Amino acid sequence: MNAKIKAFIAFITIFLLGAVAGYFMNNVIHRTGQPMFTERGFERGNFENRRNWDGNQAGRQGESDRRREWIENHFTRKLELQEPQRDVFFEKLSGYNREIRGKISEQRTNEREMLRDYYNEFRENVSETLTAEQLIKLDAMVHPDSVHHMRMERLRSGRGR
Repeated sequence: MNAKIKAFIAFITIFLLGAVAGYFMNNVIHRTGQPMFTERGFERGNFENRRNWDGNQAGRQGESDRRREWIENHFTRKLELQEPQRDVFFEKLSGYNREIRGKISEQRTNEREMLRDYYNEFRENVSETLTAEQLIKLDAMVHPDSVHHMRMERLRSGRGR
């Protein structure tokens, strides 16, 4: 074989291998939204279980326990925590996370109230222009609660990306 044919075959082989690897990496990344590796290596089964969640409370608790265990091991190893430090550190970390979740929840509640107020003001302004039927359609299309509801439905059905 001459050198041109060998180079062409090598190029095609490398291109195909790269395309296949990219496909599988993209598939794993977009399917899970989670890192691919854990302390125990690649765990495809866990990702599949997250994606095809059956709503079973026992399954949720098991996943939560495994995640908590992984986080504790990760922090302990990376920060080189000693046994007396572990309990105090994780108690404070838990409190910190609770405070953040509370603040975010409070902010979202305030945000929803603000959006409703602005929408009610807008609706009042356009109520002179639109008919009652048009106002009902407008509410279904842009009322903050209906938009939120539609967005949550799209996310639940997997169409929200």
